[in-house]
Amino acid sequence: MKTDEIVVVIIAGGAGTRMRHLLGDTPKFLAPITPELCFADFVIDRLAELGATRAHLCLGKGADAVLRWTRRRALPIPVTSTLEPRPLGVIGAVRDALPALPERFVMAYGDVWPPLPPAALLRALDDRTCSAMAVSSKEVSAPLLPNVEVRAERIVRYTKDSDPAALTHLDAGMVGFTREALSLGADCRDEVQLFPRLAEAGRMAAVFSEHAPVQVGDQRGYEHARATLPVVTAR
Repeated sequence: MKTDEIVVVIIAGGAGTRMRHLLGDTPKFLAPITPELCFADFVIDRLAELGATRAHLCLGKGADAVLRWTRRRALPIPVTSTLEPRPLGVIGAVRDALPALPERFVMAYGDVWPPLPPAALLRALDDRTCSAMAVSSKEVSAPLLPNVEVRAERIVRYTKDSDPAALTHLDAGMVGFTREALSLGADCRDEVQLFPRLAEAGRMAAVFSEHAPVQVGDQRGYEHARATLPVVTAR
């Protein structure tokens, strides 16, 4: 494994229950955007454009369809994968993939178009931090609800339960990690367990994105992605 690799781990094994009425059994990562291209095509092309040297897919439900997609066309960067033996949760899936990952890497959700160069998140990791989250302001991101509080370029709170008025920014779907971050959450299965712990410990930096996340996690986001991505990527 190359030490200078910029690896982005894509969580692409969820059940996609919120989108099943539109996509059926098709994973969100493979959601059709144009007649020729699915969301995964736009994600991998974007990562290559932003400087990633490899994408690693954490697969679960729908893995066969995703693996067929990886063989469908020549991809601009190498794409590797691991298949979770059973549902492990987001953080559990990343932990399961560690043998294929470098010391520092970026995690991205498979239903979010990458908003920032992954190297920007890796540069934010230092002696004080073992994780760095891409965030956008709640004004930019409306109507999505903010879920983090940022002070002095540090995330001090991550929650999906508090009053949004008391929070300042929205998680934009990419997080830089060192392996230490996962060791601090050895008992954590999902991000809703790990991220609050890292924030409260002062171990999570904020890296700011000017744009709201383009995502296919819900119907409104999917409609926006279908209208936006072909235009943005054609520029």
